Amino acid sequence: MIEEKDFIAGKAAVKSGDIETARRMLNPIIQAQAHHPGAFFLAQAEFKHGNNETAKKHCEIYIEKHKQHLGARILAGRIALKQGNFTDAEKHLGTARGLSAEDTAVQQLADEINAQKRDKDTQTLINIVDDYAKSRTGGSIPTEVLKAAQELAKIEPLTNWNRDITQAKVANFHFSSSVEAALLNYMPALLEVSVEFDYLTWPKRIQQHIKGKSVIDVGCGFGGYGTGFLAAGATSYLGLDPVMDLDSTKAKNKRIREWSDMGITPNSIQEQCPDIRLFQGTSEELKFDEKFDVISLHNVTEHLIQLDLVFEGMVQLCHKDTKVVFMHHNYYCWNGHHKSPNQPGQIVNGVGKGEQMLLMDWRHIPFADSAPDDHYVKTHLNRVTLDEIKGITSKYFEIEEWNEIPSNKATLERLSDDIVDNIRLTHPHLTKRDLETNVVFAICGAK
Repeated sequence: MIEEKDFIAGKAAVKSGDIETARRMLNPIIQAQAHHPGAFFLAQAEFKHGNNETAKKHCEIYIEKHKQHLGARILAGRIALKQGNFTDAEKHLGTARGLSAEDTAVQQLADEINAQKRDKDTQTLINIVDDYAKSRTGGSIPTEVLKAAQELAKIEPLTNWNRDITQAKVANFHFSSSVEAALLNYMPALLEVSVEFDYLTWPKRIQQHIKGKSVIDVGCGFGGYGTGFLAAGATSYLGLDPVMDLDSTKAKNKRIREWSDMGITPNSIQEQCPDIRLFQGTSEELKFDEKFDVISLHNVTEHLIQLDLVFEGMVQLCHKDTKVVFMHHNYYCWNGHHKSPNQPGQIVNGVGKGEQMLLMDWRHIPFADSAPDDHYVKTHLNRVTLDEIKGITSKYFEIEEWNEIPSNKATLERLSDDIVDNIRLTHPHLTKRDLETNVVFAICGAK
């Protein structure tokens, strides 16, 4: 005999996510009456817990007698989709549409089916171009590979393409002005590790300025940004940095802020990617004769000890339509020292706190006055103020956009009036704006 109270308790357990209670209450009911609604609710519980085959069995049994149950059809469609069975998923979707075409859940199921089919088709295309790139020996591009690349170019990448490997590969072809060039410069492993090391976020941020343009990246670090710029649609990339080791695989993983093994050297990158060139040196030393559409400097300006000289040298790289795009990390903000703690969540107690106390909560500003000459804040940071870098910039370029972005709320809450007053005692020229601004994002044109 089926007890209504057991069914009610089983439904409540399904809703709360208590699958053990749901099974204990609903399984006896299903055994006594196979097509009881308890089968539908237990199917829901099993599906939520990833038990797709069990969920499918309960759902199918219920549908045998309740063919027009909308919720059961949608659930059956989702189960089939999770198992990769597009035929059954679309069959249940068709029935659900006949019952209530305007229902939100029906449209959601349709969207999920379309998204998974697209992802499956996309991955097939990616596998074709990946296999080609891994065994590329030169010569003409096989027809199958060219067609796959052309199909990828038609796909609009999702907005997270800087963080998702599949979407980054789609972007590499979608944003390129030439599918053939995208294939010749395509290195799947390099693009994958570039996503992992966060070398696509900066190119994505400035994409509107670099798509279809030639780029010179001043202070490029390891050189890993090159594939990110090409994925964002740049036609060519030249990276230079005075400390870049062209034969080292070490690179800064920007996600974890640590040096790691990228698995490839700058020399290997430029050997395999004809539109990427990398140089150890500065623009002043190397004296490039060519002009570039875009000059990029990402968190570099704060490190340029001879900032005025570098900006003066960049003028020679410009034609009349060149854009200079840079992100400047302000020395006078909370983490302008570039050391730990980089954010309040990194503040430690006990071992290591003493070192942090030298720098945290804006102590790095007076510390620099007495720091040893070989300390990082003196050897690697120019400590320019916001007004100083703006003045140098406007001396050589027309400032079109100047956006001073403040530190986050948790950081600014640490800026007490006492801290401001103490800093002003030794650095009266500094304003609260200097202390609150984390970075400057600037777009400039040639004069």
